[in-house]
Amino acid sequence: MVRFFLQIAGFGLLYTLILVATFPFLIYWGPAKPWQKFVQFLMEFPVDNEKIGVFSLPGMVAVMFLNGLLWGLMVVSLFKAVILLRNLAY
Repeated sequence: MVRFFLQIAGFGLLYTLILVATFPFLIYWGPAKPWQKFVQFLMEFPVDNEKIGVFSLPGMVAVMFLNGLLWGLMVVSLFKAVILLRNLAY
C-alpha cells in the first residue's frame, strides 16, 4: 500500500515538474500549437485554478500538483488493474 502511494506521489511530482518547466513556453502569439493545447488541457483538468479562484504562482503550482496526484491515481490504478487482470487470465 505504501508503494502504491509513493508511485502516485512520484507521478504527481513528475507531472508538476514537467508542467512548470513548460509554463514559460505557453506564452504564444497567433494560433496555439498542438502541444500547447495539450499542456493547457493537462493544466486545467480535472481541477482548473481559475474556477476555484487561485491566481498566485504557489497556488497554481499546488493545483498542478493536485492534478498530478489525481492523474497519478488514475494511471497507477489502471496499470494495477491491467496487471491484476493479466494475472487472473493465466
